[in-house]
Amino acid sequence: MSPQSQLALEQFRDGRYQEAERTALQCPPDDPGRCVALGMVYLHTQREAEALNCLESAPDATVAALLGVHLAARKALAAKLGRQDPEGERMAAKFQALGYSLPKQGVRLSACLIVKDESATIEACLKSLKGVADEIVVVDTGSTDDTIARAKKNGAMVYQTEWTDDFSAARNVSLQHATGDWALWIDADETLDPGSVSAIHEALMRPQFGGFFVRIVNYLADTGQAAQYVHRPIRLFRLADGVKFVGRIHEQVSPSIHVTGRPCANLDGVVLHHSGYRPQAMRDKNKLERTISMLEREVAERPEDGFQWFNLANVLSVAGRYADAEHAAVQASRNFPPKASFVAPVYHLMAVSRIELGRPQDALAACDEVERLGLHNIVNQFNRAHALMRLRRFEEALAAVRACDGMEWNPDIPGDYGIVTHKKHVLEGQILAQSGHLDEALAAFDAALAVDPDYDVVLYSKAATLEQKGDTAEALAAYDRVVGSEALDMPARKGAMRMRIALNDFDQAVTIGKDTWVRYMDEDAWLLWAGAAEQANDPLALDACYEAYAQANTPTPQMWVNWGRVHEALDKPQGAYDCYAEAMKAAPQDPNACFNAADLLYRLGMHHEAAVLYQNGLQLDSMKPEGWFCLGNCLAQLGLADGARLAYGKTLELDPQHAGAQHNLSLFEASQSQAA
Repeated sequence: MSPQSQLALEQFRDGRYQEAERTALQCPPDDPGRCVALGMVYLHTQREAEALNCLESAPDATVAALLGVHLAARKALAAKLGRQDPEGERMAAKFQALGYSLPKQGVRLSACLIVKDESATIEACLKSLKGVADEIVVVDTGSTDDTIARAKKNGAMVYQTEWTDDFSAARNVSLQHATGDWALWIDADETLDPGSVSAIHEALMRPQFGGFFVRIVNYLADTGQAAQYVHRPIRLFRLADGVKFVGRIHEQVSPSIHVTGRPCANLDGVVLHHSGYRPQAMRDKNKLERTISMLEREVAERPEDGFQWFNLANVLSVAGRYADAEHAAVQASRNFPPKASFVAPVYHLMAVSRIELGRPQDALAACDEVERLGLHNIVNQFNRAHALMRLRRFEEALAAVRACDGMEWNPDIPGDYGIVTHKKHVLEGQILAQSGHLDEALAAFDAALAVDPDYDVVLYSKAATLEQKGDTAEALAAYDRVVGSEALDMPARKGAMRMRIALNDFDQAVTIGKDTWVRYMDEDAWLLWAGAAEQANDPLALDACYEAYAQANTPTPQMWVNWGRVHEALDKPQGAYDCYAEAMKAAPQDPNACFNAADLLYRLGMHHEAAVLYQNGLQLDSMKPEGWFCLGNCLAQLGLADGARLAYGKTLELDPQHAGAQHNLSLFEASQSQAA
């Protein structure tokens, strides 16, 4: 075997199949290692017919053994399905003519589940397995609903085990009860896509592989399928000695498969649909808190486990705990196993966390690291555009997000598939809106809505852009569609209130404002509520508004004054005075409350008390001509003419054109003339 063919075999063992094939093809035709290397590459790129040709040219025990189990499995699968397989029969005959015999090889498939209180989803899951699984093994960990009955009704063999806060332990119980040659790991909130059957059959006849990576589509919104997180773990694998799950949570079977020496491959054409990440399902099962707790325990016990640090960063990001998510992502980056598939996603999480923490420049550093590692992809490009937008570098951000259009999704990298389908349009629209290109922004938002008509982020962004453009009625319609969104309900309500106020629909704005305050106790929403009630000229609504605020918070001095005026409008003088008194107590150096209380007492005929308050107010601010004038009126009512004249004179010093003071002084002068 030449050094070149040895290099080809090393490249093959390293999983670099394309390089190994190129290297082997450059070997001399008479190099015996050439066909061995090519045969191994062909067997592991699912080109078994070409591997058979290599075996014919250069016998090799390893190639023959692997090809033999494939041909035996192919024959067994054809018999199991009752189908003719002329090509398989031809290859088997040629293989046997070379002096090799077909070993015994089974193709039975065991679907393995662990469950607890999965009544809502288990039947759909089990029905999706009909026609592909030879047996269904369900391990129940303590259901209190009718999960077990439903599982049995759908043909599953049900076993029970105690839950020990360890997913791998429970899953390994399911493997112990499985009698098949292969296992399909599936959860009760997943369904196998109907188009997956033929691809699974293709996998079952390739036991040269230890397992297969299967595409899982996780749906992230309560309705629809546009919001997706896609990843590709090993879900179909051979039930061989020593193969088991490891990890208390986010369990894996790949480490034990690796020990067997058999590689794993992507299984295109198989899709599992997962509904368990829909927000309502997450809330119902308290999944976020439970998952975070288990992962924190896992990394505390095994701080060198980069994979679990990555998983923790992921779930913390979903929970909105971005500082903790960044820390976990940094820890993951320091503990990468060789050739880990999650290296780029770790930096993606790091970038997203830093953007949300208001550190877009640091997010760009994470994007740069992905490129330095040679792992740049569409998710990294999207994060770069997002960070540039936050830095208000709009031209660069726009160029960056538009570059996403020419990039393909890497199926081996987990991530938000919505970036490919519509989220790039959302980000483009946000960049355009912030840079003042409103019509172009709206076109980008509409492109996103064509994919996901109910996506709350784009609906809100469109509403805000329409508001900025002055299209009030259209903005209101868009805001109304976002009301009720889990993430954007409150800002959407405030937007809807602003638009209704602009359209003079004050009563409806008041109704929304009251409900929004009850839900969120948000002060901006309260200000909109109060403003709508004031513009509606509805003192009863305003009174309720202030009362609601005072039950939750301490009003500001100005709020007390405004509430006092509302009480006056409702002819509640005692309530009004009480509000002014609270304002004076809260801000004893502010003359505003003194003057308002004095005005109230004057109107009630309490001239002496009013005069005292006017004097108090003027001691705090002596430059108020109206305060001096009102003091003069009080003194006049009390028969203190000299004092009244002095107050009116002070009024005219500050405001020589004050008609009231001029008039009252002229009355005093006329009175004196008559008296003389």
